[in-house]
Amino acid sequence: MINSRGTYYTYDKSKYQFNELLAKMMEWDKDNLSNIHTKIKDSENWNIFKQVEAVKTPFHKMYYESPYYNTWRDLYYKFIKDEIFPLFPIEVNEFIVQKDPSVRFCIPNNSSIGIRDGEDFNPNLVGLHCDTEFGHPPGELNFILPFTDMFDENSVFYESEPNKGDFTPIKMSYGSFFHFWGNKCRHHNKINTTGKSRLSYDFRIMPLSSYDEYFSTPSYHGRKFIIGDYYIKMSR
Repeated sequence: MINSRGTYYTYDKSKYQFNELLAKMMEWDKDNLSNIHTKIKDSENWNIFKQVEAVKTPFHKMYYESPYYNTWRDLYYKFIKDEIFPLFPIEVNEFIVQKDPSVRFCIPNNSSIGIRDGEDFNPNLVGLHCDTEFGHPPGELNFILPFTDMFDENSVFYESEPNKGDFTPIKMSYGSFFHFWGNKCRHHNKINTTGKSRLSYDFRIMPLSSYDEYFSTPSYHGRKFIIGDYYIKMSR
């Protein structure tokens, strides 16, 4: 069941085969995704990303422009229906779902969320925030789904309660996913010193009862938190 302090789950990888499809999208070996950074020469020597740059890398371009993207998104919707909806009480039948999951490429010597405007650079505290700071509505629940090992400095560090400051790395492998209250609990990256890339996506959903159709605060990238833009409506 949903627990705001953070909960790990597992699923049957054979039902989805995310890595096989992601490898086609990235034109890379499915068993070597943690070394995707070697696909682009000298990527480990890039400047530390600013926040906007961190979601507009050459890896993102390849991902979003892939002819397999719509197939990938359909697989994401299947995962939502089969694995996420059952976590909610049975009487909840309609949900608001992030239309496109946020893909993260946390490559060595960089981070996946980048340095915020006005933030002093600290390799151990990059991009500290909670989602409400970027206009997200309060009813959202956060999930992270990794496609490579997620550990140590290539992970996401989160606090168990708002402003508690007990930041802990999320440790997972492919075949797991994690729920936490990223809307109100702060989270951040570190500069990835593991030598391995972390590929993952994160997404947000809420029961329809928590949705406010008049909530029109745009996200950091200009999308509105309404059905038909940032969200779609889905049923069990």
